[in-house]
Order: sequence, then C-alpha cells, then structure tokens
Amino acid sequence: ANPIVNLSVVIGTNVIALGHDSSYDPKTGELTKFDAGLNFTKDDLVASLVLNEKGNVLNASYYHVVNPFTKTAVGAKVAHRFSTKENTLTLGTQHALDPLTTVK
Repeated sequence: ANPIVNLSVVIGTNVIALGHDSSYDPKTGELTKFDAGLNFTKDDLVASLVLNEKGNVLNASYYHVVNPFTKTAVGAKVAHRFSTKENTLTLGTQHALDPLTTVK
C-alpha cells in the first residue's frame, strides 16, 4: 500500500476566502499537487486568483452581474502558464431571454 496524504483548507468570510489543496506522496517524498486560491465576493461580482499545477499556472477570473433582473452578466478569465509563457484569455456573457431561457 502506498497512501497519499491530502490536505485541503479554506478559511474566509462571505466576502473573502483563502484556500489551499495539496497532496504528498510519502513513498517518493514528492509533493504531487499544490493549488492555492484567493476569492473576493460582493453583491454583484466575484473575483478570483488561483495558482494551479504546483505553481505553474496562474488563473485570474472576474464575474460581474450587470442587470440582476435580466440575469445579464459578463465574465473573463486570464490564465498564464509559467513553463511555456503562454497566456489564454476567455470572455463570456449571459442574458435571460425569459424565466426559462438563458443565453450564454
């Protein structure tokens, strides 16, 4: 048997949260997973900064409700991969056409 030791911790309030998730393999002495994140939430927006893949990828995301009555919102995510210096930008939006139909 080769048990893996996992640790996940989240601490915060309804406005800000800080989290960590890691895995350790005692047989090899290697940290096999390391992720950490910071999240900020207000009434109409959510912003996050997350470090993934043992510090190789940094994600920043933002989600903002423009109109709560029509559920219109916009969002963006920027990812940077340190090993390849690659950047990725993802943009999105949503809008409710009626109570049963939302277009994203």
